Amino acid sequence: MQSMATNENRNAPPLPLDQALKQIDAFIKRHLVCSRHHRTILALWIAHTYCYDRFPVTPYLEISSPEPQSGKSLCLCLLKELCHKSWIPGGVTAACLTTRLANEQPTLLLDDWHTVLRSSGNQPLLALLKAGARSGSYYPEYPKEKDWDGLVFCPKAFAGQGRLPAALAPLCIPIVLRRKKPRERVESYWHEFLSMDIGEVRKSLAAWVDQNPKLIRDLTFQNLANAKFRSLAGPRLNALLPLLVIAGAAGRKWANKTVLALIRIFSAEQAHTFSAQQNDPPGIHTATLLEYLNGLEERPWKNLTGNALRLILQDFPIHRSANQRIGGERLKGFSFQHFVESWESYLPHLSSRRSPRSVPAQNQVVANQAPVVPNAASVVAKGLPVVPNGLPVVPNQASVVPNL
Repeated sequence: MQSMATNENRNAPPLPLDQALKQIDAFIKRHLVCSRHHRTILALWIAHTYCYDRFPVTPYLEISSPEPQSGKSLCLCLLKELCHKSWIPGGVTAACLTTRLANEQPTLLLDDWHTVLRSSGNQPLLALLKAGARSGSYYPEYPKEKDWDGLVFCPKAFAGQGRLPAALAPLCIPIVLRRKKPRERVESYWHEFLSMDIGEVRKSLAAWVDQNPKLIRDLTFQNLANAKFRSLAGPRLNALLPLLVIAGAAGRKWANKTVLALIRIFSAEQAHTFSAQQNDPPGIHTATLLEYLNGLEERPWKNLTGNALRLILQDFPIHRSANQRIGGERLKGFSFQHFVESWESYLPHLSSRRSPRSVPAQNQVVANQAPVVPNAASVVAKGLPVVPNGLPVVPNQASVVPNL
């Protein structure tokens, strides 16, 4: 049965932040098959919904899976139990969604997002959701009595199959779930029979925010001023700022595992890029590149041809395709170096510090790679290191967090 709080429990002091996060992590683990890195991010994201308005941005979540029945809807239900002002709409229209966001600024937990975002005429809604990741974003409505703009800045999580539209995907932290294996055991989720006092955790998170406005502000400025970590993360650091601040306030352990979780999550996302799938080849065949691009969902092109690709690339410092030696043949294509300058500007996680991977000779030992987090970049107060000793985490990556 759901635990009933006694008078003693009601009057008990709030849990420390690190203990509240630990309980959230355990709660998610009890009910959902989820990696520890994703659980870390989910716990911090839940906490940030209580103080998102103290930051200039809020990171969104993109909850997906390769196959149905992998726990996406369940994940939203667990978030609903713990997030501040959570709202899971069912069968919602774009107009209803917009009005609720503008009137109440809830934590939006949108399941089966494609039923709303893939409908015809959804561009205004996508623009509104994109703007709602930044503070000071308003939706203009015009009631009869007076002009009025509704604030739409609030946390949002989207669950469904496939990739979100390109306007929203870069604003999200990807949470990729999988089906439970036969031998894995999790408890069934029933709202009426929770095995944890949800109210205690919610009260503790709200109390921590109320009691620590100065700490939140100070850690925010310290993270914004941290040049080393900002160069690692690129512009997307701002979106991750709330999670890094909360992790830093929870102590060194949470700060360390938060950075590790972000590194692992975004490195896994990069593994799906064309260059990574091809093992960073020195030469890229145009036909192979077109096949990959045309296979992507929710992109502004359709049936891309060589000439159409040339028109897209002409505004970037990318040379026209030319004959390249690829796999022992002379084929029309690009060299790896053609893209380096553009990657430095638009995709810093694929910057020129990366180079094509050479295939070592048999039994040859590959030289040590440069660490992802150089010199233990710090994101918490008093210069505490995030990754001690600057240990390499993901080899051969210039940056682990994609551009926002």
